[in-house]
Amino acid sequence: TVGDVEVYHSPITERHFYAEGETLDIINSDLVANSALADNAICVRLHGLDAMDFWLDGEAIAEAGSIEAHFREDSLLTDEVVDIIFNRDYEIVDTNGGLIDNYCTFDCWGTCNFKAFKEALESGLDEDVIEAATAIGITLDEAAEKYIGHFDSEEDLAYHEVEQSGMLSDVPECVARYFDYEAYGRDLAIESPNHNGHYFHP
Repeated sequence: TVGDVEVYHSPITERHFYAEGETLDIINSDLVANSALADNAICVRLHGLDAMDFWLDGEAIAEAGSIEAHFREDSLLTDEVVDIIFNRDYEIVDTNGGLIDNYCTFDCWGTCNFKAFKEALESGLDEDVIEAATAIGITLDEAAEKYIGHFDSEEDLAYHEVEQSGMLSDVPECVARYFDYEAYGRDLAIESPNHNGHYFHP
């Protein structure tokens, strides 16, 4: 299971590739996710397997540490076969959405920072918060410490901060009612890093 989506694993159709004049078969590998509908699935092109594309479980790869390590964990593949597969380059050519999109790049050659992706999965932060932190350029530790919340408007942010800080608690109601939340919210939005309505303390 990847997220809330069940990923169906089945044997790779028998494939042949050549090494040192011998034909090796890859049969009954349970690594391929036949459904590209799962979040965090990635499509990997293995040039050691005639540049064929396979949809794989990005979360399982992150847990293993690398695509090659993920293959080596499969009991049906011998080290010799894996050595031959990864004797040539591989690249990530597509993703199917999800958090992993923030850690894959396709500038010249598709790659993924699986270490950072794993840390994000283990952070306990919501995906939207992680995406906002990534866009702003703050670490996940900073995001966890500085996250204020999600607000539909700057004025909503102001109401939240006034309530949390208690800044008007000692001000008579007849005076507090004239507090300019809209203006205060604008100032907070300038000072507080934010992305798509997610705000963080400076």
